[in-house]
Amino acid sequence: MKTGIYGIHNKINDRWYIGGSTNIHGRKVKHDYTLKKNTHRSIKLQNDYNIHGKDAFEFVLLHECKKERLFHFELLYMREYQAIQKGYNTAYTGHIKKEISPETRLKMSQAHKGKKFTEEHKRNIRLANPKREHECLSLETSRVVSETPLTH
Repeated sequence: MKTGIYGIHNKINDRWYIGGSTNIHGRKVKHDYTLKKNTHRSIKLQNDYNIHGKDAFEFVLLHECKKERLFHFELLYMREYQAIQKGYNTAYTGHIKKEISPETRLKMSQAHKGKKFTEEHKRNIRLANPKREHECLSLETSRVVSETPLTH
């Protein structure tokens, strides 16, 4: 698994979405999936994807780094590519970890006890969890994604 900073580049209007991940391959799969399903959290990116189509975009590995440096480099690249001012990012959030207290974790756990999830919801949870990514993709999809080169 590669750790670092990636960009989703619109080749038509030169706008960028910048992100960082400890599993860049998994993030690419998740972005592809949410854009295809019209559920990406960046509304501006989703709108341009819907207008221009998949072929107008490229997923680019911008910088490999250690996990501890993700936030630093993500901010650096967001500024360099003006990802908030002219691109698809909405804020300099980066990799700010929120600590959840044991009490809050217990409340969250209790709130979900007894809930029945649809098969689609379970599949979406699996897709969002990069540690279990291999369980979500067909062999053909895994092969295609692994053979797709990351451009620089």
